[in-house]
Amino acid sequence: VYVAVTRYKFDDLKPMIYHSSNYGATWRRLENGIAKDHFVRVVREDPKQPGLLYAGTEGGLYVSLNGGQHWHPFQSNLPKCAITDLTFRDNDLIAATSGRAFWVLDDLGALQQSKGMPDTTRLQLYRPKNTYKFTLAAPPEAPANEGKNPANGVIFDYYLPHSWTDSTELNLEVLDMAGTVIRTLTNEKPEGFKPWEGGPPPPQVLPSKAGLNRFNWDLRRDALPAVEGVFVMGDYRGHLVAPGTYTLRLSSDTSVLQTQVQVLADPRLNATTEEHATQQALLLNIENAVKDIHQSVKRLRTVKRQLEDRLELLEGKEELKELIELGKAVHKELENWENTLIQPKQETYQDVINFRNQLNAELLYLKAQVDSYTPVLTRSVQDRWIELDQQWQAQKNKMIRLIEDRVGGFNRMYEKRRVPALIVPKE
Repeated sequence: VYVAVTRYKFDDLKPMIYHSSNYGATWRRLENGIAKDHFVRVVREDPKQPGLLYAGTEGGLYVSLNGGQHWHPFQSNLPKCAITDLTFRDNDLIAATSGRAFWVLDDLGALQQSKGMPDTTRLQLYRPKNTYKFTLAAPPEAPANEGKNPANGVIFDYYLPHSWTDSTELNLEVLDMAGTVIRTLTNEKPEGFKPWEGGPPPPQVLPSKAGLNRFNWDLRRDALPAVEGVFVMGDYRGHLVAPGTYTLRLSSDTSVLQTQVQVLADPRLNATTEEHATQQALLLNIENAVKDIHQSVKRLRTVKRQLEDRLELLEGKEELKELIELGKAVHKELENWENTLIQPKQETYQDVINFRNQLNAELLYLKAQVDSYTPVLTRSVQDRWIELDQQWQAQKNKMIRLIEDRVGGFNRMYEKRRVPALIVPKE
């Protein structure tokens, strides 16, 4: 048993923690490492790791890794203030303070599993606690005078050896129950990423400093690809995963480690496994359609650029007038096809009022409605998916005909007219 004693009302500020292992027959005092004027209001033993102690004092928080034989300051981002009580909930440490309200240290797993003494010579990955799939409403950036809610998703910790350098590559893969990689992250900053209005957010980067690192997986799959420069009023992030067991695989140039995390369903929802599976299947279908559309637009934009280059070189050649006119017609058809899938006239959020959304934005809007923490699908979203999928299949068939008939026809005429591969412009 551990007991904290105070005598500050008698002007005695000394820290006093006592421990007995024989039902109080004898006691020993444990205050080595605590500042002499930091009297102790509360001491708690970790619920999972015997001998791991936390002490709340008048001057802050302390931790002991060896049953109180020695204490270390344990402030993290906790301001210097009096700790009046400590408790545990869902493996989080919660401190009540005098003057700074509540402070929570999310997930003590790394401290418990390493016993506070990680091996400083190797990569280590700690198993995160079970995580519920639910959301907390909060602004992206909380005002300075307001508290901040914990991040949604899985919080996990990993330790990088002291020999770690910034040039060493670190990768994280998230695998689903079938062993399929559904999310990849790296510590390398994305090269060539250009943000634009209505475009995707920059990719998350794994923290990778020597020592203990913490990262939050937001329970989402990989982000969707975008068409560069195209404004879309929608969310490019991958959809939320279903409850289940997921594998976190962390790898460097010398080590590969993995652990598992259990994503739990919100216990307040009366939803079945089948309903979660149906929701996931629809979300995958929607995302695959968006990927297909954007990749198809990119492919035909490459064709358009080549066609524009050819037409510029052929400009003014009367003997190739028929070929030039065909090329311009094909270019116009490609542009019209593209404009049924994306809306190039939208440049800001106000433009959504003036220029109608096209198929990709309609799909992203539908995805946002389906990607809910409540997995039950309404008949309307299922019917809307059927409508949008039919529209995409029709445009996909049109693309195939454009490539085979119109682009192919231009290529055949180009070859028939024996146009040289390299054209030297006239002086």
